[in-house]
Amino acid sequence: MRNRLFDLPTGFYPGYMSPDSLDQWNQGRTRTFWDYHPPLMSMVWGILDRFIPGPFGMLLLHNAIFWTGAAVFWRHTRRKSILLGLGLSSFAFLPPVLALLSTIWKDVGLGASLFLASALLWGQ
Repeated sequence: MRNRLFDLPTGFYPGYMSPDSLDQWNQGRTRTFWDYHPPLMSMVWGILDRFIPGPFGMLLLHNAIFWTGAAVFWRHTRRKSILLGLGLSSFAFLPPVLALLSTIWKDVGLGASLFLASALLWGQ
């Protein structure tokens, strides 16, 4: 299963980008930040770009955050109820969700982060 989840981001290689995404990527590369886009995401993207050049590093990060959230939901709910665990985890496999995971936008990163945060809070 773990190997199959890694196939998803590689299937989206290098990731879909809009002009806003290109602007953020450029900010990360040049280390010149504006307040129009989240400076933290541009900074992280600039760091990732040194190790994995291009947009694929950010695509991997967004997908890793999201799929970690799905795994945490499954881990915390499967003992209480298999049906609840499957319901919360299957959210990750809905077509609109999977389609957005191929796009590198600040909104996708925020959604993935909130999904992981919700999963971590659920387990408390």
